Amino acid sequence: FTTALFVAALVMGVRYWLHHKEVVLEEASEQYMSLMMNQQQEDQQSAKAKAKYLIDEYPHTPYAAMASLNLAKIAVEDKQYEEAISHLKWVIENTRVKEFEWVARARAARILMNENKLTEALDLLSARDPDGYMTLVMELKGDIYLLQNKKEEAVKAYESAYNAAHERDMQQPLLKMKLQELGYTPKGEEQS
Repeated sequence: FTTALFVAALVMGVRYWLHHKEVVLEEASEQYMSLMMNQQQEDQQSAKAKAKYLIDEYPHTPYAAMASLNLAKIAVEDKQYEEAISHLKWVIENTRVKEFEWVARARAARILMNENKLTEALDLLSARDPDGYMTLVMELKGDIYLLQNKKEEAVKAYESAYNAAHERDMQQPLLKMKLQELGYTPKGEEQS
């Protein structure tokens, strides 16, 4: 009898938790849609307030990460680069969506590059395997190495980026041009 009662309570608990999770995601989705409407209407103050509300009240949802990415975008537009980095680091540290994490890492690295904080930018891009973002990450690393006058490392990074793109059948004419400007012809391009 107690085992059956325990199983029934467990099933009810799991159902409640799943329902609660669904309700939270729905509420966060509505808040995010409202934020996007504010941005379309160019009401940045309301958009910022809704983004901060999403981050505070629904931090474990993808909508909080998207809201923080939005806040970073607004901060960059306002030339508030430290604030933008702060929002991007929040995404890196809190999101469970790998794509959002790597978008945030790439955007933060670009800001740091523009501020000549090249070591910090490299650290952000070296955190762990970027998987589907290998082309983007390695190209950014190549750009950073070039800014550091490390031509050999830049070529290696660009070559890795080019090969990752080639494996996914992605055309990368700008990346190819960067390699050629450094006197390197990508493998398989020698005859072209």
